[in-house]
Amino acid sequence: MSNDSAQLVIAGKKVDQFISFRAEADLFNAADAFDASFSGSLPGAAPGMAVKLYINGVLELTGIADSIGRTVDKSSMVTSVRGRDLMGLLVDSCCEKFGDAAASETLQSLAGRLLVNVPFINRKNIIYGKGTKTATSSGKKESNPVAQRIDPGKTIFDVLREAAASRGMLFWAMPDGTFVFGTPRTSGKAEFSITVGKNTNAESGSVTSDISGRHSKIVVVDQNANGNALATVSDSSFPFAKPLVTSAASDGVSPAKQAQLAMNQERLSGFSLSYTVPGHSQNGRNWAINSVCRVKDEALEINGDYLIAGRTFSLDKDKGATTELTLSLLGILTV
Repeated sequence: MSNDSAQLVIAGKKVDQFISFRAEADLFNAADAFDASFSGSLPGAAPGMAVKLYINGVLELTGIADSIGRTVDKSSMVTSVRGRDLMGLLVDSCCEKFGDAAASETLQSLAGRLLVNVPFINRKNIIYGKGTKTATSSGKKESNPVAQRIDPGKTIFDVLREAAASRGMLFWAMPDGTFVFGTPRTSGKAEFSITVGKNTNAESGSVTSDISGRHSKIVVVDQNANGNALATVSDSSFPFAKPLVTSAASDGVSPAKQAQLAMNQERLSGFSLSYTVPGHSQNGRNWAINSVCRVKDEALEINGDYLIAGRTFSLDKDKGATTELTLSLLGILTV
């Protein structure tokens, strides 16, 4: 049985005895969900309140309660709290001003303008990765300004995700609620390890290679009727000719980076490696996304370092604590 501890904080109250809980974190998917149930009531708690989940005393999810439910029978009451991390606010919120952004507007300026009325988030602590340096860090304005097209009904998340993609980057939220424009880890010492065979430390694992969503070549063309090719990237590892032609992003920052990111994401989505491990930590450290994991699996014939792209903490009072890990190819997404 795991010795890991968990604590949910909402409405100034702390819950540390659960019937069950589940908390997601993922580099590639927005609005990580959580779901917790426990015995008793939670006076003062209501949907729309901030929620924090701590694992072993470490903040692992910062979000909003979307729903709170209670069930009761003759002997007990059970309360359930469900919600998502702070990125869920951006996924739900549409932009209120439409049209093309000013051609001189930087990514930082665009993000600041769109996030100005979003509650709970820390606008002063957004991380801008390589290729989006601010005037305070480089002394110069961003070399590739945004000219982002915003149509009615488009969400804040979609606009900022597209602006990041045009620079070859992702847009995600860290467990403490910090928003990040950047690329995941590409190398480094492995902080975690999974072994299947001698000294097995995983409960189960699976691997799948799928080429159905991949292409041999991606061509980015301009958006007018001429369809002039602006950038082309090829995947030499793909087994036969299968081209994809797509239009340039509306901000037109870098068709080459747009094409390369799309190609890299296809490679990532075509490889699926996952494991379920006992507990929520290894050697005193919580399993974490954007970390490197060494895998030596004799059964699946896997031997190497991989990126932890997703992790889900789960607890069932009868089955105990487990962590589901989604591992991705390391060093694919770079700027």
